[in-house]
Amino acid sequence: MNQRDVDFFRPKHRRVVAVIVCLLWTVFEWATGAPFWGMIAGGVTIYAYWSFFHTYDEHDSSPDQ
Repeated sequence: MNQRDVDFFRPKHRRVVAVIVCLLWTVFEWATGAPFWGMIAGGVTIYAYWSFFHTYDEHDSSPDQ
């Protein structure tokens, strides 16, 4: 992520909302009978959860230069 993205996602509520939107997208795709897109959306959801809650450093303030 570049510094602008890190700054935008620093508040925890934005990261939570992003993961919830991805999860709702996954449920929508599976509910409408699109398992291929459901798997892709599920992968995006897992990636978002992993990068926003397991590897995200809330205290990183170093510039991206």
